[in-house]
Amino acid sequence: MRMALLFVLVLVFSLRILPEKQPMYADSPTDMTKAEKELILKLQGKSLWKDRAREDELLGLLKEAKTFRSKQLVKVLVKHIHYESSYGMGLKPVDIIWPVAGTLEAIGMPVVQPLLDELKTLVAVINEDIEDIDGILRQPRILHCLIDIYEQGGCGRAVVRFRIEKELEKCLESERKNLQGALQNAALKK
Repeated sequence: MRMALLFVLVLVFSLRILPEKQPMYADSPTDMTKAEKELILKLQGKSLWKDRAREDELLGLLKEAKTFRSKQLVKVLVKHIHYESSYGMGLKPVDIIWPVAGTLEAIGMPVVQPLLDELKTLVAVINEDIEDIDGILRQPRILHCLIDIYEQGGCGRAVVRFRIEKELEKCLESERKNLQGALQNAALKK
């Protein structure tokens, strides 16, 4: 009986002194550090993404971004997921060819829902009415990023298909066609 009581006391005491778990991602700007806010401001600059002379600076910022988890940062990165590095020629790892995708994969699970939300908005179909080059470039990159995140636990393609199918059940009619198009993408074929 004394051992059980001692065990309970040690357990209660240890819970009080252990640090709190870090949140999966910062929910509001007040949860973010000053460094994270500055990083987001830098990454929002359009010239940074278009100026190849600043590519080393961009790659450094993306490396730094791997340590943060805010929704605002993830939203900025998702918009540039199809950015292709000039260092990506030849057989290189994904995070060198597509450094934003590599950064999002390093962040992990907090990026899944923003990536799924982005899939809902992408029209990645070419027909006589519309030709969305941006959607055509971004959709497969988003799918590969999701697959790589879930592949860490195994069965990446199957889990991504399942998540998209679950999103189909609760999405708006305008988003349904985009998600159905994502399910038809070659990245999700078995």
